[in-house]
Amino acid sequence: PELRAYFRDLEKDVLDHLFLFSSEKPLQDSWGNPGFIRYGVHVLLDRSKTRLAPVVFETRCDPSSLLGTVDVRLEPGGEARSNFMQIRPGALVQAHGGVLVLRLEDLLANEEYWSSLVRTLDTGLVDIPAPASPLGPLPFPIKPQSIPVQVKVVLVGPEGAYDYLSAKDPNFLRLFKISAEFDSVMESTPDAAAEYARFMRSQIDQKSLLPINLQGMAAILEYGHRLAGDRSKISTLFSQIADLLTESSYW
Repeated sequence: PELRAYFRDLEKDVLDHLFLFSSEKPLQDSWGNPGFIRYGVHVLLDRSKTRLAPVVFETRCDPSSLLGTVDVRLEPGGEARSNFMQIRPGALVQAHGGVLVLRLEDLLANEEYWSSLVRTLDTGLVDIPAPASPLGPLPFPIKPQSIPVQVKVVLVGPEGAYDYLSAKDPNFLRLFKISAEFDSVMESTPDAAAEYARFMRSQIDQKSLLPINLQGMAAILEYGHRLAGDRSKISTLFSQIADLLTESSYW
């Protein structure tokens, strides 16, 4: 029904804006965007080539990385501009239909981060915040429509954190009913090395990081041994491995 309504509105809009197609030079709307942008289609999430449910590891601690954001560009005259093609999805949208893994210390460090997560888990909707400019409010409103998501959230934290947060915040126990304890190391076996390699490739694909060669993978495996403090073991602190991959790609 929503698609049919969209195409009806599209047909009416094209008839109302035939001048866009007959003009000899490109036109702009009142917000400084190309006239034909009104007929653009912005795909926030493409799963056409994905067969398995996504597992997203989010290591950044801010509401925009969790919910998404709307990019703002500055014109030569210093005026801020944006449009719907600049909407960027956050981790909750990227993990739709799968699992989102977050670090518990990030939630404890940012109250707004936790509030955003609770609101989404309660409503099943992601509200991408309206854009803000460092120069002040934008001259036009862009507030994306709420996006329905189905996602399971896994919080990774230190021992005892579950009991602490259960006693401190009633929302925590209501939303996170299962507590599981995992060892911080595992035996260093060929299967463990293969798991590391799969994790590295998934992080690179999800975050569009620079590609990694066999020497780079070997260096990260060595880092996992150092974290474990034992050559026969390898660390299962995958959040730190994800951080290392992100930092390596940046630098």
